[in-house]
Amino acid sequence: MAGDPATPATPAHERKRLVRLIIEDVTLLKGDELSAQVRFRGGATRMLTLPRPLPAVELRKTDLGVMKELDVLLNEHTDGAIARILNARGLRPGIADAFDSRIIGRLRRDHGLSDHGARLRQQGLLTAAEMAGLLGVNEETVRSWGHKGILVARPRNDRGEYLYQPIQGEEVPMKWKSVRQSADQRPVLPECVGRGAV
Repeated sequence: MAGDPATPATPAHERKRLVRLIIEDVTLLKGDELSAQVRFRGGATRMLTLPRPLPAVELRKTDLGVMKELDVLLNEHTDGAIARILNARGLRPGIADAFDSRIIGRLRRDHGLSDHGARLRQQGLLTAAEMAGLLGVNEETVRSWGHKGILVARPRNDRGEYLYQPIQGEEVPMKWKSVRQSADQRPVLPECVGRGAV
């Protein structure tokens, strides 16, 4: 006795044989939709209509809503952090099962979005070299102060590079904590530092 083609246990070759026993032929018509005219062995016909599948390039596109979310997240996060956030929210890229920093970087470039570091620079944050020059210390001291929270440091990217919030006047840290400096001994910063100019 022939098996049921709808039963998962029925082998593929058996399903094909059963379909050949009941269907004479199928005619496909392409238009705005796909139409399949099925002619059965007994002479009956049936028309099936299906929407046309999206082109492969459309299927691989990342959803517009995800791209808008990516643009907002770039203001506060690096590519790697954004990938983790989007994955935790259950969102997916059009080309893979999950986001990673490489995919985020490619989406940024393809859509002309500036990266997190560039956005921080636009807000006036300074590099370690720029901050060191303004404070009269070396870059390692700036990085150390950033690590200790003496300076406000923000990750520039996923490679361990940081940018630093500009400071002014009385906020300027002393190089040697054990040496008390009077206000006139502190480095004098240009006016633009307090306003966040780069």
